Amino acid sequence: MLSTAKLKYLKSLQHKKYRQKYSEFLIEGDKVVAEALHSDWEVTSLVYTAGHEPPALTHTKAPEVVLASAQQMQQLSSLHTPPGMLAVVKIQAPTALELTGWTLALDGIRDPGNMGTLIRTAAWMGFRQVICSEDTVDLYNPKTIQATMGALFHLPVRYGNLDTLLQEATPPIYAADMSGTTIEKIDIPEQGILVIGGESSGVREVVLQRATEVVSIPSSGKGESLNAAVGAGILMWEISRRTGAGGN
Repeated sequence: MLSTAKLKYLKSLQHKKYRQKYSEFLIEGDKVVAEALHSDWEVTSLVYTAGHEPPALTHTKAPEVVLASAQQMQQLSSLHTPPGMLAVVKIQAPTALELTGWTLALDGIRDPGNMGTLIRTAAWMGFRQVICSEDTVDLYNPKTIQATMGALFHLPVRYGNLDTLLQEATPPIYAADMSGTTIEKIDIPEQGILVIGGESSGVREVVLQRATEVVSIPSSGKGESLNAAVGAGILMWEISRRTGAGGN
């Protein structure tokens, strides 16, 4: 049974400072937990309620498996309806930046739902990795994780000074902005970096200045702008359609 000490530890992982301190984070729900278990991420604990027993595990390093009460699960869950299972996952060390194929760069994305949707869409469209500015929302925010639907376990995500990362990049940089050339008029190479700006401020000027091309989406109707995740999804689809995005 889940002990009081373990419950306290798991609750602490709901906060960014403790996720950073312990290098672990929580994930919820059968789908996301299954994605983690079938990835190269280390799952250290599985917590479940009666009737939601986890499948038999054959991993060399099987996680600790603990039964929790429905009340304990409610305390741990960030969802309106608590799931029957959650897990603790070890945060991986950042991987080396390998700018092959297409990369998604996020400049000041603050909404965790949008962040998760962007990662999920990038993985689906064949993008190789995601790089984020330091002020982009935490990857391990519970709402971000839920919105990825497990895609974060299959796509490297790295944070850093975006201006510096782009300065060191060799592939062409395509920054999304309403002032740009519509994407259907632009030649799309086999590899590149697509930069998406924050929901209210867009791509910062210093980043726009590094862009090889500023791109936009043609409008067929009315409205001020598109949601960041929706706009990025359209651009990623167009890039994927014309190049295969991930390359060979």
